[in-house]
Amino acid sequence: MSFYFRQRSMIQRAKSLTSQVFDTLLDDIVSGRRRSGTMLSENALAQEFGTSKTPVREAFVQLQSFGLVEVMPQRGCLVFQPTAAEVSSLCEVRHILECAAVDLAMQRAPDLLLLELRSRFERMTTDAEQKQRSDFSHDDDAFHQAFFTHAGNPSLQEAHRLFAPRLQALRTNLQSMHGHLLCEAQEDHAEMIGLLDVGDIESTKAIIGIHIERMSQKYETESEFLWTAR
Repeated sequence: MSFYFRQRSMIQRAKSLTSQVFDTLLDDIVSGRRRSGTMLSENALAQEFGTSKTPVREAFVQLQSFGLVEVMPQRGCLVFQPTAAEVSSLCEVRHILECAAVDLAMQRAPDLLLLELRSRFERMTTDAEQKQRSDFSHDDDAFHQAFFTHAGNPSLQEAHRLFAPRLQALRTNLQSMHGHLLCEAQEDHAEMIGLLDVGDIESTKAIIGIHIERMSQKYETESEFLWTAR
């Protein structure tokens, strides 16, 4: 094998390892397995994944671009631990994007949207009954993602993807502490489906606002406990 192809193979393998580490850490953070406020060590993760520190370091940089970690020189990186003001800002952006997505989805694919929302709602009901909070969080995320999927606007989807991992991680951490939040979320989801079924988009957007604001308020009042509850 020529020097060029050996070098190319090494680069591709390095990219593959970085992608594997990134994908695993991303899933761990948004699912709550690596909770907000956790310090991640390059050395420990390199041993865990059986790699050198380079793919771990590169994965940290990618995670930081999504706002999911803060790289701290000589220490590793901290899984994002936002202030109440930062959460409020994220929630404002989420509200703006999600309302825009609802408008477009109801214009372009209302039947497909409602079909997927009902399917996700049924799954979340089962998840809640079986106390499967991780599955509930996944299906909750998919419920709201449906607005963007059926909006038919790739640029809007791209904008949402920049914020979605942080929002999902916040939701997972809060729901892991409060079982009653699952019930409240389901009540909101049922109301959204009912309103969209009769074409009341404006009232749906009002419920979305209440739904999102609840997360912001809960974080503001209980974030201190969130970091100490391990």
